[in-house]
Amino acid sequence: MRCEERTLDDIRKLSGNDAADGLCFATAARISETNLSLYRASVEPAVRAFASAPRAQWLQKLHPLRLQYELFSDANPLMAGIGRMAQWVKEHRRPAAKDNPFIGLQEAMSEQIVAMLDSWRDARDTWAERTFFSVFGSPTLRAIAGIDTAASTLRKAGRSRLHYELDRNSTPKNASHPYRSLQ
Repeated sequence: MRCEERTLDDIRKLSGNDAADGLCFATAARISETNLSLYRASVEPAVRAFASAPRAQWLQKLHPLRLQYELFSDANPLMAGIGRMAQWVKEHRRPAAKDNPFIGLQEAMSEQIVAMLDSWRDARDTWAERTFFSVFGSPTLRAIAGIDTAASTLRKAGRSRLHYELDRNSTPKNASHPYRSLQ
């Protein structure tokens, strides 16, 4: 594996998206902005009123992914014997024989699992892409979002107050913008 820095222009050079796709993404951005505004005006105040630090800590402790580690750790008295058994297994471990039929079965099963996961990933990605373009490609939704399909260039999504709060380095210090007071 290798990682290389890429820009949106690099992606555009691949010619994977066209103007119609751009309209879908502009529609998604506008709907997202609208949903965020509605959430902030109607739901966020209730969530903030309900939320507290102790409640958040309990929810974090009771999260299933964290809880399973606690349940199977040394902190659980019911797991006390497991540590001794694991140590015994570690001391008495030896490699399987080369002609062990379970090694071949393991390899075959592993290959099938990889193939199944690859198929699942490809089907999921195809479904997600088709759903996205079906939903945000709808002329009705574009009209509701106020996306002008006749425009030769798309309006870039505006930056919200939250954007400037999260990314104070997104504009030069001497640049002026509507949320200058946040900087």
